[in-house]
Amino acid sequence: MGNRWLTLTSNLGLETASGASYAFGVYSDQLKNITGFSQDEIQTVASTGNIGLYFALIAGIVFDKVGPKTTLAIGVILSTSGYLAMWAGAKGFLPGDVAAMSVYAFVWSNGSSWFDTVAIAANIRNFPEDRGRVTGLLKSIYGLCASIITVVYSSFFKSEDASEAIDILLFLAVMSAAVGVIGIPTTHLVGPQQTLAIRGDQLKYITGAMWLLLLLGAYLLVVAILEEEGAVRERQAWPSALMVPLLMMQGILLIPAWHEIKAKRTEAEGPHSPKQPLLSDPDGAFDGSSVDSAGSNAPTVSGSSLIDMAKDANFWLLSCVTMFGTGAGLTVINNIAQQVKAVRDREGGGDASLYIVLISVANCGGRLFWGYCSDRFSHINRCGWLTIISASTAAAMFVCAFSDINVLILGSLWMGFSYGGYWAVMPGILAELYGTKWFAVAYSVVSLFPALGSFVLSATLTGSLYDQNTAPGDADCYGKKCFHEAYTIIACLCVFGTALGLILTHRTQKATDFAAANG
Repeated sequence: MGNRWLTLTSNLGLETASGASYAFGVYSDQLKNITGFSQDEIQTVASTGNIGLYFALIAGIVFDKVGPKTTLAIGVILSTSGYLAMWAGAKGFLPGDVAAMSVYAFVWSNGSSWFDTVAIAANIRNFPEDRGRVTGLLKSIYGLCASIITVVYSSFFKSEDASEAIDILLFLAVMSAAVGVIGIPTTHLVGPQQTLAIRGDQLKYITGAMWLLLLLGAYLLVVAILEEEGAVRERQAWPSALMVPLLMMQGILLIPAWHEIKAKRTEAEGPHSPKQPLLSDPDGAFDGSSVDSAGSNAPTVSGSSLIDMAKDANFWLLSCVTMFGTGAGLTVINNIAQQVKAVRDREGGGDASLYIVLISVANCGGRLFWGYCSDRFSHINRCGWLTIISASTAAAMFVCAFSDINVLILGSLWMGFSYGGYWAVMPGILAELYGTKWFAVAYSVVSLFPALGSFVLSATLTGSLYDQNTAPGDADCYGKKCFHEAYTIIACLCVFGTALGLILTHRTQKATDFAAANG
């Protein structure tokens, strides 16, 4: 018997493992040192990982055809084996050249995409009236994961010996396996009777989980600042107390799950007990295809096929806006360690852990903020919010392009906050415009565009200009020039994306307003 609150709780764990993909910057320098890769080569590995992360088309097809459990099982195999292979490649047990490491990165990051597809698609269907809040919550823990992994790395793995530090990959393999195994029996698609709007007495649990997430983000930020100031030594275990608010958050969401279980038992023992309980799924395998918040009279097609979407100009506008904005965000995330080193200009002064945490915490806050706003202030449709996010991304990119070491703090926060908004708003736009019958496929197709944006903007553009600005004989580039030109070009592309967003908003205003008004 399915329980959507239990599904939401366990899927927070899935998003934690999936979001570990954003933590590549935590150990990328150590991986670069142990393998002897150039910056262009390490960016090739990172960008190939991004392609794997957003190449979720097969995951979407499997989810829509056979459901979440098989999808999760495949994700566990891919993610765990990919991390183990990259660890073995770094240690010399398996081939460790650029091509091999890129394949390993693709495998574990693609496994993460299977986790993410299950979490988002299942909960979009289970909570059709509260997509912004639920997606924002799931994507917030996803965005915060880089900070969590950073603290775990500093507490247990950080070392001057790159061979020891790279053992973080073993931890990520075990974590992926654990959350996947827990998620398989606890993830369900519930029947139509259970997909009502969250009641007022239940909303407090979602709100409480959001506040705990913000508390966790503040805690991680304080730990990062203390580490930057030298107040926390390497391999101290106390920062790992971050598990307390994580467990509390999941505990809060288990309360409505328990209430639903008790309500079903009470109903089953009542006058309807000879029949199937009213709130249960008679087959235990509801596919969720009929759940669509747009309503039966909405001017969009409930459950539009991929071919229908491909014929719609709005689909391509949405994909392009997402590509420019998320490509910009991923470029900053993938290069933050190298940019910190560059703008310090040989002065030293610590690693990039603080900046990684800043991006991650702001990413989490952005997902909560933009998700809440898109639900709360529905007079601006979700495409309008996407356009605002795109404009914010362009501004953040200009700040990063002209940053010194102090201004980069602002740029990191701003970019993380803006980047998080895409993932809080975009899934809701897809569900409102095209329904939920083939949502997982649509979501996975749009998710290809961040991968394309990352590869073109990060590996091809930024990596090449970085190497061009590196002085002969130096392994690293120093000075603002390393990223200034590339980031300025990317910022201009984000401005172009904002213009496309305005067109999309105008085209979809009537349809999305109707969907919001009719739930």
